Amino acid sequence: MSKKSVALVAVLVLLLAGVGGWFLHSSLVKKDYRAAWTSYEKEVKAWADVNERYQVLEPVCGELAGASECGELKTAGEQAGKAVEKLSLDLARAQSVSKEETQKVEKTTSEIKTEREKLEPAVEKVEKAAEGTIQDKFAPILDEAEKKAGEASGLVGSLNGKVKDENVLKALEGAAGELSSACGKWKGKDTPTGQEGVQAYLELKRLTLTCNDAVTKANESHAQWQAEQKPKGAYPGAGGPRPANAQPWPVKHEEYTSNSADYYAEIELTQSVGCWLEQYDGLYPYCIPDVSVTNLPVVEHVTEGGSHFAPANAIGVRDGVVIYHGWCCVYPLSSFYLPKLPVGSAWYSGNYVLGRTAEGITVWDTSSGHGFFMSNDGKRTETF
Repeated sequence: MSKKSVALVAVLVLLLAGVGGWFLHSSLVKKDYRAAWTSYEKEVKAWADVNERYQVLEPVCGELAGASECGELKTAGEQAGKAVEKLSLDLARAQSVSKEETQKVEKTTSEIKTEREKLEPAVEKVEKAAEGTIQDKFAPILDEAEKKAGEASGLVGSLNGKVKDENVLKALEGAAGELSSACGKWKGKDTPTGQEGVQAYLELKRLTLTCNDAVTKANESHAQWQAEQKPKGAYPGAGGPRPANAQPWPVKHEEYTSNSADYYAEIELTQSVGCWLEQYDGLYPYCIPDVSVTNLPVVEHVTEGGSHFAPANAIGVRDGVVIYHGWCCVYPLSSFYLPKLPVGSAWYSGNYVLGRTAEGITVWDTSSGHGFFMSNDGKRTETF
């Protein structure tokens, strides 16, 4: 259901709730006024049922019916939605119990009924036309629904404890369960026909869309959680899209071997930390602290004379993940061409961003959100 339709139904529900509460607590309500509102409640429910059928049908109408039926459905739905919204908002302004207000409620009820009776035939026409196409389309939508339910269920487990709002996981779990249950009704059974087939198809379509929305919200909540997990001193927005102030990473070609090209960039004026873009099936960033202060994990260092295990002397980001490297040789940072990156500024190269704060440097891949922070003195390195 669209945001606008949700808002409309919310207006109707809130209006009913408010009036219902008023009935319970006011001794001044007249019998005919109460009867008018009772009729209004019934008509609103009838309208909501038809409108829900319309909201589910309209986005997928082209899959189920012809252009003529779909055009008629869209026009009728938009016109009826606007009219009912205005009628309900106008009615909400009623301030007193009187004959005039009773007549206003009765008139609004009648007009909503008129709009419902305009929309309902268009809905029924599309539902009827859809009966002939469900046979071919039901199996694919069932497969899609099963796949989405499985994806959503798996996401619940992987994001447990890793979201900003735990309610989004509850909603996702509920949506996945409801979709899985709906799939179970038809898995291994004959494809439903006629009106039953249309309703089953629309139910699967609706629940799949609901599940998609729940997945999106869960991922967004996870991104918010990730943003709060960034190391102290990390560049603002680290792990997210490229900062608006980021400039292209300046380069200077330095050839050391026939197949190596490094591009260096100074991050810390004390030259305890330096970063560069490594040429290896594309450019990707590495940073290296002064050898005497490195605190990186132990990795294998390969040299011409063999290999040995020792703390890594470089950390980088490649293909969306943080990697460590043990270079065979580490040269003094002062020996390189190192253009300066001011505090508060950022450089980028492709999906990679390098930003500097007063505390240190942050490097990340905008496509995966993963990266690392290294303090100015190179003694603190944290990944995210």
